[in-house]
Amino acid sequence: MNEFETVVPPSPNSLSGSKTTGRRKPAVDWQRINGEPQPPKRGLFGWLWVVFRRLFKWTAILIIVPLVCYVAIGGVGAWLPENPDFKPTVDGIEIFIYSGNAHSEFILPLKTPEKDWTQHFTIPPDAALSHIAIGWGDRALYTQTQQWSDLKIGTAISAMFVPSDSVLHGEFVSEPYSSARSVRTRISSEQYQQLCNFIIGSLAEDKPIEGVSFGDFDQFFPATGNYHLFNTCNNWVGNGMKAAGIKVGRFTPLPKTVFWHLNN
Repeated sequence: MNEFETVVPPSPNSLSGSKTTGRRKPAVDWQRINGEPQPPKRGLFGWLWVVFRRLFKWTAILIIVPLVCYVAIGGVGAWLPENPDFKPTVDGIEIFIYSGNAHSEFILPLKTPEKDWTQHFTIPPDAALSHIAIGWGDRALYTQTQQWSDLKIGTAISAMFVPSDSVLHGEFVSEPYSSARSVRTRISSEQYQQLCNFIIGSLAEDKPIEGVSFGDFDQFFPATGNYHLFNTCNNWVGNGMKAAGIKVGRFTPLPKTVFWHLNN
């Protein structure tokens, strides 16, 4: 033997006479032996978390997604203009378009050669007021909600999703002014007459609803048309502006969209 030759010791398998294959022995199949693994046990908070996730998922699908679509449709509809060639009449009749956080209405001169609103709305004899605010809306919601604190969620949901009877509301007010909630414009005598005809055409009866008002300076009348999600008070104002030839969005179910084009 060469003194530099390396001696390799025999393996245990060779000593026992077994043959070496060079492969590892397969792992034990514990799943076959013990069955399917059991899922981890959830405590009370674990189950509450599962329920919360599922409720949030369905809330998003059934409420949030349709709401986003509704706002998107309303925004696009208001952005597309009707009467794009409208220009204010320099020496015309001054009117105001009011739109708050939810409700829109017209504010008009109480008396002009074209229209005397005291022929339809009874004003107290001692009231020194120059204008009238006229709006349209759901009968139950409008007559029961003078302030936000009066709002009932059930009534609001019913008004939006169930077509319901409507009312026309007139309230005598002092001289208005331009603000974040009201925009001033001037229209011709003919345009103003068309607007007045639209408003009068919304009256279902000439007599006010007895015992329903917010005070001595306003009245409610039964109105034509049904109120619902796609025919709101904002739509009504937008339709009146279209009838008078005023630039406005084609579809205005959302507040403050009625004077987007007047501001621009």
